[in-house]
Amino acid sequence: MELWQILHRWSHADGAELTLLALLFAGHMLGDFVFQSARMVEGKRRSIAVLMEHGAWVTLCHVALVLPLVPFRILPETALGLGLLGLAHLLIDRWKTVVEARDAAAGRGRRFRWWVIDQLAHMATLGLAWRGIIALIGHQGFDLALPVEWYEPVRILALTVAVLAFNVHGGSAIVGAVLDACERREQVGFAAAGAPEDPSQPWGLEGTSKASKGRVIGILERLLLALFVLFGAFGAIGFVLAGKSIARFKELEDRDFTEGYLVGTLASTLVAVTSGLLLTYLI
Repeated sequence: MELWQILHRWSHADGAELTLLALLFAGHMLGDFVFQSARMVEGKRRSIAVLMEHGAWVTLCHVALVLPLVPFRILPETALGLGLLGLAHLLIDRWKTVVEARDAAAGRGRRFRWWVIDQLAHMATLGLAWRGIIALIGHQGFDLALPVEWYEPVRILALTVAVLAFNVHGGSAIVGAVLDACERREQVGFAAAGAPEDPSQPWGLEGTSKASKGRVIGILERLLLALFVLFGAFGAIGFVLAGKSIARFKELEDRDFTEGYLVGTLASTLVAVTSGLLLTYLI
């Protein structure tokens, strides 16, 4: 049974309401993993203005995805719910910067742990906002300004966008954490896996260094692998990994590079394949 069917039975939500949840999910992934730059990641730890800028981008992503598809009669309630969701995102990120600063002052390196907790908190607020918007609308009932037969295609598109957006930089955070746990923080590991120097800061693409290019390679690799899984082209995964290995054939003679390359590449592949399989289950 598809997850959406289970969710439908558990929440008694109809097609329009489940599509709203998928759109909210996509909005979060775009705002947090695509439109959050390295400047924002660093700046929001020191500046409330940068934190508010990030919150505005997240809210804008939600608004851009949801409001154009909502009938005018329920526009005010939906806009209020999206505004509260953006505020909640802002407060959660502010809390995260505070606890990270305390850990840094105490010499504790737990930033990836706080990143995971931060994302779980965002998922919880997404669920609350979803039910809150539906509750605000009340007896009018939530609806979309679309033909009913479009609900499922829109939901599938939103979920696909969400999973691909997560692979852009969320996957880099996980790969970076794996390399960190293996005590492989050399630049060669980053270039091999597409991971950042700090596992809690996976979003920056600025710069032209080897590590920056490696991050771009890692992002493109995960996007391709996730799409291959989605379309059932599992054989193509081997060609991507083989091509990547051939490009670095001479460097594989270096043991340190080889270990970092294998750990990072396998972790990146696991993220992409798992997210692709999850997407096929969701849709």
